[in-house]
Amino acid sequence: MVSKFAKLCSIVLIVLVMSSLFCAKKAKEEEKVFATVGNKKIMQESFHAFDNMRYMYPAMRPDAFYPGKRTSPTLCVETEALYKKAKSLKRSIENSDDWKWKEIFFPAQMYIQNVLDKNLGVTKARIEAYYEEHKSEYKDTIKVKVVTDTTKKDSSATKTADTYKDSIGQLSLFAVRSMIVKNLFLEENPPTEEFFKQQSELQKAKDTSASNADKVAAIDTSAIEEEWYRKVRRNPPDFFMRKFFKAKEGKEYDDSLNSIVGEGKILNQSDVDVIMNWLPEGRRAQYSSPDKQRYLAEWLLKWKLFALEADKIGESKTEEMKNILGWALKYDAVLKYINSTLLEKVEASVTIDDQMCLYDYWDTKGVPGETPDSAEYAEFVESKRKMKTRIGLEKEIYALRKKAKVSFSNPDYKDDKIEDPIELSAKADSLYGAGETREAERIYRKLKDNFPFTTEGENAYVELAKILTEKANYYDAVRNYREFLQLSKDVGRRCNIFFMIGFIYGENLNKPVLAETNYKWILKNTPDCELSDDAEFMCLHLDEPMIGVEELRNEALRQGRKTEEGDESAI
Repeated sequence: MVSKFAKLCSIVLIVLVMSSLFCAKKAKEEEKVFATVGNKKIMQESFHAFDNMRYMYPAMRPDAFYPGKRTSPTLCVETEALYKKAKSLKRSIENSDDWKWKEIFFPAQMYIQNVLDKNLGVTKARIEAYYEEHKSEYKDTIKVKVVTDTTKKDSSATKTADTYKDSIGQLSLFAVRSMIVKNLFLEENPPTEEFFKQQSELQKAKDTSASNADKVAAIDTSAIEEEWYRKVRRNPPDFFMRKFFKAKEGKEYDDSLNSIVGEGKILNQSDVDVIMNWLPEGRRAQYSSPDKQRYLAEWLLKWKLFALEADKIGESKTEEMKNILGWALKYDAVLKYINSTLLEKVEASVTIDDQMCLYDYWDTKGVPGETPDSAEYAEFVESKRKMKTRIGLEKEIYALRKKAKVSFSNPDYKDDKIEDPIELSAKADSLYGAGETREAERIYRKLKDNFPFTTEGENAYVELAKILTEKANYYDAVRNYREFLQLSKDVGRRCNIFFMIGFIYGENLNKPVLAETNYKWILKNTPDCELSDDAEFMCLHLDEPMIGVEELRNEALRQGRKTEEGDESAI
């Protein structure tokens, strides 16, 4: 009879084993987590599907949420973070013609990538089956390392080079894949009669022009097949579009818009309008002609036909495709939320300082004081408005992201926005003070790129300008100072900034007119500023060589004015 103690020990042992297995399983799952957004874990597999989606995504996106300006990890976690706000827009998106076409587009694109471009229409399963059937044919001579007797060791023996011998080995599927694809493609898609005839005539012409003109060689069928294979390889989507069109419609595609668009046809005009809306507004006029519209319609035709084929082979029902469409729907909702709610909020708050903008404009023209061309200046002001709008959107997105509590599980997949701008700024300042200019510059750029809406990000423009001045990148330095003046509401620093811009123009770039313009701004707008007298002095000595700010300080001392040692560092 089993004792009560033994029974209890047995139960405890089972519990410990189960707990250990559970912990091991959980640890294994944690390894596959890409990031966490609130309570939602995004797995590595899901992230890769998102990455695929964002590369394929066909429509326009706002500047503030564009992949080119965001790393894939950033775009992924922020899409998830913003979707909580955008979720209510999901139903209206699903009912739109735009979404119905995206449900066709994404499977079609995956079919192009995975089946047409990669395997020329041959499925992965067919390739693997063919390899197994013909495995005995795929052998080759390989070099095998000769294993020597290692039981006896002689420390005094001279080490000899490794030796190899020839052996017959099995070639892997990877090694013969392209050969199999070619064989299967030619088996299903032999050269057309027209192509075969054309190539035969070329072969005959080449033979009869040779020295043995009286002996015309037999037609080299393998050479014609090789040329046919290369021809299709150059543009698989076009070849298979025509093949599938003929199978579906029972006739050849005749390269005309009327054969595919219209009443009772595969497409109608509203379908073409969908893809037109995916194009940037400035490019739509280019596709107003029938020939250009045919080009767009052909892509719609390809997607429609390829999506049907993807469905037949199960490519549209894979877990990856479900993930891609899930992310695309979220991304659509987020873009709609940004374009409506967030953009309207930001645009209502964006203001342009006309004076700061005018001085910025004069920098670009190199001729200050002149009345700018109204159309050109309006365009310049609009570019600054867009810059401030983009940064305003970044601020809103960052706030929602912070609220969602984003964290990354893998150090290889993270972004710079996970860091604290206050800590980054303190580190950069410390490095700069210690003379580690290169590393300081790198961090200041990180602040400028990722946190321009924070005090630390704004200050990074000024610190970068100082470093760029030291590196003799004077125009870039001026540009950073100007961007600070456009973005910052800290008007107390304007006197110092204008002085530094004036100094760069006068002493480094030999542009006295631009220097004078900036010094005079100080005299007119901040006459009580500590550098006002220095600005006046510089205006009076524009054509004279100067050593630098230190000389200005000495001049002030000679004139009996008080100066603070920290004047320059306060800039």
